[in-house]
Amino acid sequence: LRWKGGTSWDKEEMAKYEEKKKDEKEKKEEAEDRETVLRWIQLGLMGIFGPAAGYYFYQQVQKERSGYRVSEMRTVGKAAVGGNWTMVGTDGIPRTRADFYGSFPIMYFGFTHCPEICPVELNRMSKVTDRLRAAFPSINFVPLFVSCDPGRDSLKEITSYLSEFHPDFLGMVGTPSQVEQMCKAHRIYYSSPSPLEEVEGDYLIDHSIAIYFFNHEFDFIEVYGSRFNEDEIVEGMTKHLLTGH
Repeated sequence: LRWKGGTSWDKEEMAKYEEKKKDEKEKKEEAEDRETVLRWIQLGLMGIFGPAAGYYFYQQVQKERSGYRVSEMRTVGKAAVGGNWTMVGTDGIPRTRADFYGSFPIMYFGFTHCPEICPVELNRMSKVTDRLRAAFPSINFVPLFVSCDPGRDSLKEITSYLSEFHPDFLGMVGTPSQVEQMCKAHRIYYSSPSPLEEVEGDYLIDHSIAIYFFNHEFDFIEVYGSRFNEDEIVEGMTKHLLTGH
């Protein structure tokens, strides 16, 4: 027997070599067997405990998410309605929210060519204003009307229109961009006429129906949609006035 280098090996050396190779092979097979057993054990444990562990993890995630949602709801508070704006009143004076500090404004968005909805809401708003003034004579309740139709609603037309509802109504309008900013700040949707409709001047405006109530710093208190009747609005506003929130 010869090694590649040409050196002769006796039988004793060859036996030692064979024994060493056998031990190395056995150790390698033993290690592979051990790894295989461990792998099957892991798979078995996952089969037994996997669903429970997965459910536990899901529950923890849901708790964290729920906690985040609750925390988020608690910190948000009231809806972000309002902000700074500039319009022109029917008295010809530029108006901002600061002009109404100290009073409690009640505000409605609409347009003078509205055939049905606006008259109903403005009439309801007028009655609400009178009832609140009677109940709280020391508070200055100011009824406001904001036009969503700057293309047709002039200050003169708004003044004439509002005179049919309440003598203290103050109307406001502005440029198209000012009206857009005002409506956007108060989450009011309104449609715009097409170029042809604008030229012809015969169109209707689809808009949100809502009566807004603000405090003495013109901060948003509450909004009342068309589903609220006169009594419910008065009751809701009275509650806010008495409780402070």
